[in-house]
Amino acid sequence: MSCDDVNESGCTQPCRRRFLVSTSSAVVALTLPIVGCGEHDVDTLGNDVELLLADYPELEEVGVTAFVDFDEVALPLAITRTDGDEFIVTGTECNHSGCGVSRSGGGFKCPCHGATFRLDGSLRKGPATEGLIAYDYEVVDGTMKIFAS
Repeated sequence: MSCDDVNESGCTQPCRRRFLVSTSSAVVALTLPIVGCGEHDVDTLGNDVELLLADYPELEEVGVTAFVDFDEVALPLAITRTDGDEFIVTGTECNHSGCGVSRSGGGFKCPCHGATFRLDGSLRKGPATEGLIAYDYEVVDGTMKIFAS
């Protein structure tokens, strides 16, 4: 009997090869979304960077976040004044699929799959598996130096 033979009921008989090809294709189709939806290597600063706080007047207000671009990373860093000369500096790249986060409520939210992060970058809710990169910094005479991680 070949793959195109008809059985007693008038139905085409599936052959082993056709069955294996169709089930293998189904497994691949179902697996691809899972494989493509995992951890992403997050871009980090390779060198220390500096900025003049005076260039970002929004940072004069406590609780406001400035998204600052640097050539060293693909996505901007988020800088939030918390008090006086105290800031929180984080990356903005979600490790789930590499999307850039935005401010949302008291923290950040990834627009791609809904991961949420606290203002300090720690993970609040997945699907991301880690928080945002947090950076150490120092402020001297109005210049912020952000240290590479």
